[in-house]
Amino acid sequence: TNLIPNKNYIKVISIRPDFLYIFSIIVSLYAALRLKLNNRIDLYLLSFVINAIAFSIHPNGIFGFFINIVTFIYYRKNINFKRFLFIIIMAVISLLLFIKLLLFDVSFQHFIFNFHLYADSLHSIPFYKEYIRYFTFVVYDSIFIIFIIFSLIPLLNLMKYKELNFIRIMLMIGIIYLMFQPAKWDYYFSVLIPFFAIGLAYFINKIKYKNYQVPFIILGIQFSLIFSILVSQSIQSIQFQSLFKDFVKTKWVKSAEEIKELLVDKKVSAPRVFYPYLSKSVLIKTNEKEKSDYLIKFYDAPQQKKSQFIKTIRFEGKYYNVYSHKNF
Repeated sequence: TNLIPNKNYIKVISIRPDFLYIFSIIVSLYAALRLKLNNRIDLYLLSFVINAIAFSIHPNGIFGFFINIVTFIYYRKNINFKRFLFIIIMAVISLLLFIKLLLFDVSFQHFIFNFHLYADSLHSIPFYKEYIRYFTFVVYDSIFIIFIIFSLIPLLNLMKYKELNFIRIMLMIGIIYLMFQPAKWDYYFSVLIPFFAIGLAYFINKIKYKNYQVPFIILGIQFSLIFSILVSQSIQSIQFQSLFKDFVKTKWVKSAEEIKELLVDKKVSAPRVFYPYLSKSVLIKTNEKEKSDYLIKFYDAPQQKKSQFIKTIRFEGKYYNVYSHKNF
């Protein structure tokens, strides 16, 4: 058989990319700090590349570029003409890198088609329904609200902590950005985590001189929560892997079996969703699909001239058409 599940691929695609854009936000914030305090621009330039990678993987990665832009405006006195040229060059390189990664092994038309295909109602919620995100966050993540409240104490004290003005600006931009983010998932609050973390650090630093034990109590509670979350997530991960294996065996592979007999010693061009179940020996890159014996396309995708319809299959809840090339 040529229909071999790629276990490593399954593990990779089951990991959410949120950690990467959070990392890009942290790097961009630290780059702004280095530019302000040390007048160093090296990390600021590097952050463009990191943000390009993050943005190509998840739409929230664009927020790192927002930080770059505000950094340029807010600390413009630290940027001379020579540095400005370096920034322009790095911005162009990052743009080209973003396009290359975004359209890796796929045409622009195919990307737009997939974009519209997966832009369902859950990813098209209007901005005035932002309350959905807050409601979900309060219900499912209420354990973190106390830390957000602590972090807001210095962030809302506009007169005393003026050095936090940059963080306040980015926090407001982040709130507005989430408002116009059409997917109202509560975990997209992760965009704001670095700013709340800085606010919490200022709060702990403020009270440590008044009560030596309070900061350690707060940190103790925080680490206890983190530990409990890790344990909970580990248990859920084990349960998910068990259910996932059963699901794959009973549903996904069963659907894929419908085309298994067609793929023996043949080449096939298929959407990425089939990759975990197709060995590399039968796969043909999307941009070289004319070399394939069989072609699997979305149900409503236009049929190629040199192809013959074979059958329609249902895979992962969606319908696909299987075609053979007439010259085969």
